[in-house]
Amino acid sequence: MDVRQTLTDHKDEYIYYRTDHHWTSTGAYYAYKLLCDTLGLTPFDPSAHTVLTADGFYGTHYSKARTPDAEPDTITYYDLAERTRPSTLSAAP
Repeated sequence: MDVRQTLTDHKDEYIYYRTDHHWTSTGAYYAYKLLCDTLGLTPFDPSAHTVLTADGFYGTHYSKARTPDAEPDTITYYDLAERTRPSTLSAAP
């Protein structure tokens, strides 16, 4: 699945960490939503859950370069409480 256009559509948003090589939770969500849409699945609704953040994250780019003026990232995650139930998805044979 090619997510490049989806990420390009959101390029002005905080979809990549400044100090790491991974997508932020927002960037990952856009890719995940595209996957769900492609497979005909209902995606997780982030607005239905409490948003939590962890500030002061320095990723692997920072750990290698130790740039003194690096701006730390914020990790966003969701309090799922007991509002979701585990499920599995398996490929057709």
